[in-house]
Amino acid sequence: TEYHADRVDRTPNGTRFDYSDERGTIKDIELPLPGLFQTKNAAAVIRTLRLLGSAFPNVSDRTIRSALSETKVPGRMETLCEKPRVIFDPAHNRQALESLVDTLTMRFTPEDLVFYVCFMSDKEPDALTELLRAKGVRLIYCTLDDPRAYRPEPGSFERIIPADAASLAGAMLADGGISVITGSFRLYAAAKEAAGLLLDNASSDGR
Repeated sequence: TEYHADRVDRTPNGTRFDYSDERGTIKDIELPLPGLFQTKNAAAVIRTLRLLGSAFPNVSDRTIRSALSETKVPGRMETLCEKPRVIFDPAHNRQALESLVDTLTMRFTPEDLVFYVCFMSDKEPDALTELLRAKGVRLIYCTLDDPRAYRPEPGSFERIIPADAASLAGAMLADGGISVITGSFRLYAAAKEAAGLLLDNASSDGR
């Protein structure tokens, strides 16, 4: 029997959709994760729960809707710091990057966004770079000490910096705007540490 997601809409925080199968429809499910693939994943979860309904008799449609609305995936569109705003997402292919930018530009203008990126050499880094340039965001490249990591030619980005916490924090303070760290999950640890340094700096300034 088929199941499917209908009326899928992007929202500032992710997606909204209806789920339907032979048992009926759950309307206006809010999923705080960007990307159509996340909607497909959520629909598969709902389908599984409904097929296993006898094992989960207390899982109502209301429970499903509530649980999905509170879904969080560490590192996926994660706000690491509010002031200044720092967002991390490990988008590393065309579909994921397009979804990330489209979601962010529902809330912010492209001119406000500063992307700190690192790509793996086998992920078509030139094509991903051109995609982001076409979106009108600023681009800073972060070099990882990793044999798989792409190393761009000097001058091919606004700036090239090491992908360590201190360098990231210093760049984000200097650049202003809304910082988006993306391109590889290998940046996550440095991004979290850099956000912590920014929070410490803000606390010191407030004393």
